Amino acid sequence: MNQSPSKPRLLPFLLGGALVFVATYPRQEATPLQGAALTGRILEIVESQYVDNVDTEELLNTGMNRMLRELDRNSAYYPPRRASDFQNEMNGTLFGIGVILRFTENGIRITHVLEDGPADRSGLPADSRLISIDGEECEDWNLAQVSAAIKGERGTTVSLVVESAGETSSHDPVRDEVSIPSLTLGKTFRSTESGKKYAMVQLQQFQPGTTEEVQEALSDPDIGVPLSGLIIDLRNNPGGVLEESVLFCSLFLEEGKEIVSTRNLREENETSSSSVQVSRGTGPWFDLPLVILIDGNSASASETVSAALRDHRRAVLVGENSFGKWTVQGVFNLDSSATPAMLKLTTDFFFPPNGDRLIYDDRGFPAGLAPDIEVSVTEEARLAQYESWSEQFYSGLADKESMWKTYRLEDAGNIPGGGTDDAIVEALKLLEDEARWEELLKAPPLVERSQR
Repeated sequence: MNQSPSKPRLLPFLLGGALVFVATYPRQEATPLQGAALTGRILEIVESQYVDNVDTEELLNTGMNRMLRELDRNSAYYPPRRASDFQNEMNGTLFGIGVILRFTENGIRITHVLEDGPADRSGLPADSRLISIDGEECEDWNLAQVSAAIKGERGTTVSLVVESAGETSSHDPVRDEVSIPSLTLGKTFRSTESGKKYAMVQLQQFQPGTTEEVQEALSDPDIGVPLSGLIIDLRNNPGGVLEESVLFCSLFLEEGKEIVSTRNLREENETSSSSVQVSRGTGPWFDLPLVILIDGNSASASETVSAALRDHRRAVLVGENSFGKWTVQGVFNLDSSATPAMLKLTTDFFFPPNGDRLIYDDRGFPAGLAPDIEVSVTEEARLAQYESWSEQFYSGLADKESMWKTYRLEDAGNIPGGGTDDAIVEALKLLEDEARWEELLKAPPLVERSQR
């Protein structure tokens, strides 16, 4: 038998050599995922492998806000569905029908109907009990559910059935833009002793148009005789738009007075900056004596106004220590769509001209403002004040003619239902005693200004 030829041995050696070459050839290691790529990969695995169904969009929203809270309490992410609401809140607008709701033992009541709003134009009566919305009974709903059902896209209709004075009626208001004014209250007080007249304005936030609102209100002929002093009530005012606070201060200062400076701690790059903003012209009330009311909820732009007018010896501060928010937030659209998500990010610190009534934290940064005259308020009295303010505000929205009612000085601090607003009483005493008002303004700064 012929012996078969031997198999070639070269190929296995070649293959083995190739494998050794591949195994030993210097390879570039894969770069670990970082930042957005890492986040996307984690979400991808969670969505496909987690033990239960996951709303990854909601998970991402929650995660981003927790991340931003590690920076500070004022930075936040707003997904598209919340971004428009946030923008409307800052501008003092919403899309609804113009009603004020209140939860009672007998269900949800419409306590006020805004003058010339969609509900008013549909004939919806105030002080009525809400029975149904779009054919669905709502008598056992909470306020949040009712509010969400009434709000909606501009130009759409909502059908309401209400009961008022024993009669049931149906109404179909068309949702539209409803503007909420910044000026929530305007009163005048006359002293029977001196004959002088004083005014008080209360602002719920500094939003676009605030300055125009106040200027128009203080120029109202219904005020009558020239004012001898003004109370600016910034209690429970969380701030708002910094630019608007500068315009507002300009009503009460001479031209060119420093109002606020801003700066940041970023290393020198194209985004690092500092700026100083000054009053825009001499205001119409640059020499009118002022008292500003503040409390623990007066923050941000409210503190800008209070500090600037105090530093220039234009206003005495009365009330409680302010909140202590001395940072500026920038708002960034995250894409170019019609309804983009938004990022609200702290970009700068801001500082008053001198900081005469400023309290500093351990790092040397501004904290709250201390009033010249402290007026402490119990929680019970505070709740009574807020209830009174809300009722007067809503009544004013429903009846714009109610602005500038005149009260006797002796009745100035009375709260409907009982109690006294001691801060208003103290403010009017100061305006009556001009010498004391001036003496308080000349007091030395609380502490030496921080080098920060």
